[in-house]
Amino acid sequence: MIKYPLAIGVSGNFQVGKDLFYHLLKRKIPNLARYALADILKQESDLEIQKSFKFSIFNCTPAQKEIARPFLVSYGKQKRQETNGRYWISLLNAQIKLARQDNPDIIPCICDCRYDIYENDEVSWIKDELGGILVNVQKYKIVEGKQVFSLPANSDEAENEPNLIKKANYRIIWPNILENSSYVNNPENLEILERELSPWVDEFLKWVRK
Repeated sequence: MIKYPLAIGVSGNFQVGKDLFYHLLKRKIPNLARYALADILKQESDLEIQKSFKFSIFNCTPAQKEIARPFLVSYGKQKRQETNGRYWISLLNAQIKLARQDNPDIIPCICDCRYDIYENDEVSWIKDELGGILVNVQKYKIVEGKQVFSLPANSDEAENEPNLIKKANYRIIWPNILENSSYVNNPENLEILERELSPWVDEFLKWVRK
């Protein structure tokens, strides 16, 4: 029987394919379950976003999401500072514990590990408390024969990504396929991405099985 990690944290810059990695891996590991710290942040922030910007973060255009992003980043950071990084972790940890009561075999995949600033921050939580591993994802395209990597979305990503790469147990560096075309609700795009990028997932699974 294959012994998978008890949890998988995924880090990487904006739009490098962190959720895509989960979707492709889910096809290989059926009891993998997606979680995201940002989902809880959005749930807690949505009423204020509706009040301030007149739209819901759960029903908005990409342009509207960019309007709300500074607020989300600011509020998320505020709650982290007040709790030494533990506010969103504690809320998501409670969700994972509840899910494991119903299904102890669930492997949580936290698709947005962004910080390793405090002593018991997200990396420590994934590795030491959940008994998991950290996977870092990078995406590149070829420009004039050279690899050009996706840039961070903001100063937070630029500051934290180098340390997340350093702390990663495993790194995935894959090419930009379909530019930034969405695969959500687009089976054809997902099929293309699965065909082109599955080798990177297969290599990860080989590493896990060693």
